[in-house]
Amino acid sequence: SKATVSVLYWARKMVEREKSSQQRSPSSVAQNLEGLRGSVGSFRSWRTSSLHKEPENHDRYYRVDISADDGGLEMGLACEKIVRALDTRDRYQHAISGGPKDLPPVKSGTPYAMKDGVCFFEGQPDFGLPQYSEYVKDVQLMFDTLEHGPTRSTCRNRLKILDEKYAIYISLNYELEENTCPIRKGGGLFSNCVKVDNSVRLSTAMHPQDLLDYIVKTYETVPHTVVGKTPEGKDIQLKDVFKKYELNDPRMLTVEGVGLHPPVQKRFHRFDIFSKDYNRGGEKSAELLKLYLKREGPFYHNLVRPILERNEKEFPTQRVATEYKLPIFGNSRDEWRKLAEWVGKNQIGGRKSNSWVIQIPRIAALRFMSSCKTTQEQLDNIFLPLWEASMDPHHPDNELLSQLLAETGAFNIISDEQVRGQDLLETANKPPEQWPWSENPPDLMFNYYLYANLSSLNHLRSRNGLNTLTFRPHCGESGKLDQLVGGYMLAASINHGYLMERSQVLQYLFYLSQVGIVLSPLQSNGMSSPVYTNNPFPKFHKRGMRVSLGTDDPLHYHHSHRPCIEEYGTAAKLYKLGPVDITEIARNSVLNSGFGDSRKREWLGDDYLEVEGNDATLSFVPQVRLQFREDTLYHEQKVLSQALQNKGNRSGVNLTKRKGTARPVNPALTGEYEGQNVFPRITISTPDFGINKDAGEAALKLSKCLALRKKYIQSTEVEDWLDLGVDIDETESNEFKAHDGSWEYLPKAGVYRYKQKEDNGDNFLPSDIHDLSTFFNDFNTIHDYVEDMHVKALSHKRLQVLEHKFQLHLALNALLENATEDGMEQSRDFYQTPKVDTHIHAAAGMTARQLLEFIVEKAEHCQDDVVQLNGDKDPVTLAQLLRKMRITADALTVHHLNVQADASLFERFDNFNDKYNPMGNADLRTLLLKTDNYMGGRYFAEIAKKTFAQYSQDKYTYAEMRLSIYGRKRNEWTNLAQWFDTHGMASNHNKWMVQVPRIYKIFRKHGSITSFQQLISNVFEPLWAVSVNPASDPKLHHFLKHMSGFDSVDNESTLDSSFPLQSPTEWTSHENPPYGYWMYYMWANIKSLNSFRSKMGLSTFSFRPHCGESGSVDHLMFCYLTADQVNHGVNLRHDPVLEYLYYLSQIGIAVSPLSNNSLFLDYLQNPFPTFFRRGLYVSLSTDDPLQFHHTQEPLIEEYSIASKVWKLNANDMCEIAKNSVVQSGFDTKLKADLLGDKYLLSSSAGNDANKSHLSHVRCTYRFEAYHAEIDALEGEYGEPIFSKLRSMYTLNEERQLLKKANAHRNSMALAETVRMSPTDTNTLNNSYALEEMVKENEELRIHNNNLKEALKKVSENLQVTGLFNSPQAPPQPPDRCSTTDPTKPAPMYVGEPRNITTAPARRHLDEATAWGRTPAPPPPPTTIKSVLPRLPVPHSAGSRKIPLSRMLTLDGQQPQNGWSTTSHQQVINPRKQNGNGVTNGGASNGLHNDNDTVISVPNSPQAGEYLATPRKVK
Repeated sequence: SKATVSVLYWARKMVEREKSSQQRSPSSVAQNLEGLRGSVGSFRSWRTSSLHKEPENHDRYYRVDISADDGGLEMGLACEKIVRALDTRDRYQHAISGGPKDLPPVKSGTPYAMKDGVCFFEGQPDFGLPQYSEYVKDVQLMFDTLEHGPTRSTCRNRLKILDEKYAIYISLNYELEENTCPIRKGGGLFSNCVKVDNSVRLSTAMHPQDLLDYIVKTYETVPHTVVGKTPEGKDIQLKDVFKKYELNDPRMLTVEGVGLHPPVQKRFHRFDIFSKDYNRGGEKSAELLKLYLKREGPFYHNLVRPILERNEKEFPTQRVATEYKLPIFGNSRDEWRKLAEWVGKNQIGGRKSNSWVIQIPRIAALRFMSSCKTTQEQLDNIFLPLWEASMDPHHPDNELLSQLLAETGAFNIISDEQVRGQDLLETANKPPEQWPWSENPPDLMFNYYLYANLSSLNHLRSRNGLNTLTFRPHCGESGKLDQLVGGYMLAASINHGYLMERSQVLQYLFYLSQVGIVLSPLQSNGMSSPVYTNNPFPKFHKRGMRVSLGTDDPLHYHHSHRPCIEEYGTAAKLYKLGPVDITEIARNSVLNSGFGDSRKREWLGDDYLEVEGNDATLSFVPQVRLQFREDTLYHEQKVLSQALQNKGNRSGVNLTKRKGTARPVNPALTGEYEGQNVFPRITISTPDFGINKDAGEAALKLSKCLALRKKYIQSTEVEDWLDLGVDIDETESNEFKAHDGSWEYLPKAGVYRYKQKEDNGDNFLPSDIHDLSTFFNDFNTIHDYVEDMHVKALSHKRLQVLEHKFQLHLALNALLENATEDGMEQSRDFYQTPKVDTHIHAAAGMTARQLLEFIVEKAEHCQDDVVQLNGDKDPVTLAQLLRKMRITADALTVHHLNVQADASLFERFDNFNDKYNPMGNADLRTLLLKTDNYMGGRYFAEIAKKTFAQYSQDKYTYAEMRLSIYGRKRNEWTNLAQWFDTHGMASNHNKWMVQVPRIYKIFRKHGSITSFQQLISNVFEPLWAVSVNPASDPKLHHFLKHMSGFDSVDNESTLDSSFPLQSPTEWTSHENPPYGYWMYYMWANIKSLNSFRSKMGLSTFSFRPHCGESGSVDHLMFCYLTADQVNHGVNLRHDPVLEYLYYLSQIGIAVSPLSNNSLFLDYLQNPFPTFFRRGLYVSLSTDDPLQFHHTQEPLIEEYSIASKVWKLNANDMCEIAKNSVVQSGFDTKLKADLLGDKYLLSSSAGNDANKSHLSHVRCTYRFEAYHAEIDALEGEYGEPIFSKLRSMYTLNEERQLLKKANAHRNSMALAETVRMSPTDTNTLNNSYALEEMVKENEELRIHNNNLKEALKKVSENLQVTGLFNSPQAPPQPPDRCSTTDPTKPAPMYVGEPRNITTAPARRHLDEATAWGRTPAPPPPPTTIKSVLPRLPVPHSAGSRKIPLSRMLTLDGQQPQNGWSTTSHQQVINPRKQNGNGVTNGGASNGLHNDNDTVISVPNSPQAGEYLATPRKVK
């Protein structure tokens, strides 16, 4: 087909030009440019450009490289259409360029005539001018290209890539641009470079006040000047006009009164000061202005001549050239002669700093003023005089017109784009001679005939050694896109083009072809065009389009005598353009202008078209900026070329196996994983310019900040992860170790520490708890570094790079991230992605509707519940309480509850706290939302269980609910544990966190405590007591297994007092301690407690306070040193250094945008999407669903709103969800089950896409981006100062960690087999020990088979005795019955034993409710003393004392051969927590009678396999 031929032609020519361009030299370029005129020298078709040569000198600047970029699948579908459009423009521009220069001149007198609307001279050779019919087809093909879906997607994507590459370039090279320019101080707005005002009408070029002054002057000096004739033929003098319109004193005229500025409230397309309908001053102003601003008037030449003279005089200093527009309507043949005579006679022309642009207005109202009958007549009137002057320029009759044409650079058409003519395609066969003048032919048609006649005229003028003319229409200001289509095909540059913002295809084509675009933002701001801030000019400039600025109509839209400087200055300030941006735009203005090639060389340098030929002393544009533009354009052309080459085998391409190799970020990242994910990678090359001292010092300070955090925070999750899959017995001898009082603990300077009693010294542990003064000094160090201006500058720059680098990654790999190894779509089902609500308060964990339904249910069915005691200690039932409050179940609504957020909460934390009181009643809050009340928190527990049931039903949603410990009383922990145990509040889908409200001031005021030390003791001493001796409070010990960490909450916006260097014992003030003081003592006591509990093999706790929601950014500095993670953190947006530090340290941030929206920060201003793009370790959380959410799934609602408002894609959602799981306090076993065994690894090796639903490409990008960032900082300093401070392992470190994990787990498994300590595994090398191990394993295998048979009999007997109504095993809860593969056994934690008891009906109901099931009828009481047969235990196993956790307990029977049993009351072996928070052994809800017997049986057929293995039994 013709399109295919065109594509092949283009590809072949491209290869030829690549070869030839490599042999070009600057001298040959200069020779080729010699003799060119007009814009022919400035025109650079992308096909004829030398940009196809690989750019050199890459080490000049920080360069963004993209490897393996083939444009993606859609580029393969769009490349032919894009190339066809480029080829179409090339053909049209070749025709208008003037043709070969070696042809002989055309002799004077050679006949010429119009043929089919175009003028040709006799014998004129074919110069490639497309016919009108071909033009119509090309326009239709262009429309098809604009509407082609893949082309639109491709162009939008490539433009995004251009945006982000420029943003990265500017962030990294801003200083380099200024420092490498030898005269950088001369850059910017007032630089000595030439700026061309590419678009300004001569009739409106003056300052409005100068016009008024001139009017007054003429009235006073020449009032008798004749300005017209009456119908009777009498003269009309100037004073008569003033008298007619009652303008007795011209000095009273004002700019607004005369209507020189358009009205702000009445915007329309064309502001016409000569129309009485459009001029705000009415008829008198319109008629008066005609006298002064019309060329036919007696004063116009004297008004504009001083402007031209001033411009010429100031040009050596101001360096502002102009392209003034002169109108030609085509009304008559002698119009050109009159214009030339007016210019010559009044000495208007002859200025070196000005080039004329002939403007042909097509406004509908003007066509009725003409004597033309057809459009062909108008074309004759416009072009035939030009042919005459060009054929014989030295003829006396043509001398003035020839001189005018020699000073003219372009033709311009201005059309009323809102007044539409007929469609081009409907009138394709209608020639110009058939178009009546009274009709309005299509703009596309008129533009073609103007272009075609200019092309033919240029061919004549070029052969005669005259300058050629370019075509530069007004288009894209309003109306439709068809004007822009014609402009792209026909024009060297265009004016305005605002509508191009609607078409990414046109933008990309204009960029590739480097078509000039002249915009006038101040003019458009005053018209119906986009307001200034919405103008696409800065967007076009950043993308590399060749844009420049014009003033258009200074009389109407400017306020200074130097409108061009005003235009540039306003753009610089409002668009935040730098000095180099200004000079680049100025350079573009010269390239876009119609000045001749010799003048452009004078202003830019001899080889101004080449990067190497740039003369920075003239253009003031640094070489690196032009090199970047050339590299970027070359890359886009290369991608397009590659897509064409791949077109033949593009169908069915495997997206994950792209051509090209990914460049490694640094040697530390190379390894076995690097080749697994090949995709377009972004690398930034660094110029070898030495070390920047300021940046190096800033990088060193950042490394010191990271070192200070390492000093305070050491993660233990790696140790837990190493034990993943290793089942270590936590028997009664370990968990309930018979403590003999060998440990003691006591507060030392406010921090509890421990030591062995036998140690008579002061050797309290841990030894790495830094004292308060050290902490304060470290905080001051952080504070000083954060305030350092060089650190701020470096941090801001790096954050910008991170953000735009991610955006660039998305533009390159968005489709690839959704592809799997086989090229099929990967499931990104967010609903099946595990996610954790890491920040939710239990008292507001339900929604308002759930609370309402609970109240109504209780009001209808539990009216006789005694809920409290009155003042006389008499019981009060629920019915009585509701009557007292005038609450009726059938009339109660969510609105009546008054618990949802409204506008009254914004920056009012007191109102927020009041919302916790349903209906504003504190008694209801105590009854429904407290754990410590007359009912023992029963209602609160039931509400929480309903929330857990919702999580279970969802299967993939988990939470970490907060419960409060205030520190007011010592027994708060005991009461909380009692509530937890009594109501069976353990859930697979929830981990509990304890929040400590910072309300010391209230307790001190009421006398509950006397010092801050007492509050600390009340919070931490009970934990020490149960940690030292778990048997002292088994219920609290059990609760702590289900607790993941601490939180610190309260209003951050309150002002902090100065940081005190005094102990908590000395803090007896009634004022609250400052935030940092709280953080230090919380951190120190948690760290010390964790140290002891870890030594004892007990669970540890994280510290994740509320921080950065409001208040001072100092809070974020305190938490940087003390917190594992933070909640909220939105104030990081105020400080780039802290934000960057949180990124480098990968500190988890749980953001709650809906909560922030109601309290402190509007949703659209929330920094969460910015944090996410930059790579901060963020997740989404709900905070308080009761107040901020409306659906039954608050966390899904949070994600859903964020995805829609911030346009997060499926991968983004899965990444955030994965972050929430890893950030959570759930144990490593559950995390491994949810995310994969290697979840702790940050590279793609740690990503199980079948579980996380997250693309490997995204994981690889985040991993490499982080290490590249660290490498960049080390590059700034010149040494590896971050080698031990990375928050992500390198690939080599990950491999070593995997080897270590495998070795450790094998060693631990063997050690467990022979009952050895992990530290004594070296004895396994002893051959005797190995033989014994093999022998014991064989005995255990036989014993295991016996146990399986016993369990089978137990199951059968349970059916007989009626414990189960189904002949099958007891059903699992819905949330634990799903596996990724139904053919594989359930994960390890799915088969955990459940507690089956002979409990009464109420306990059975509560247990079923806790599992989220509809409870079956309660089982009848029964005894199963003899259900389980006595089994002999191997001697070797018995001698090692098989732990109680592996045994099944029997009521009233003592175990044989190491078996033991106990009643629930004795609590010798209380509930034992498994890896994911499920309780094994003991009662599930604590509501047992004294004689209740507990027996653990497996919950799945596979569970029996784990009961007597050498590893820990599940």
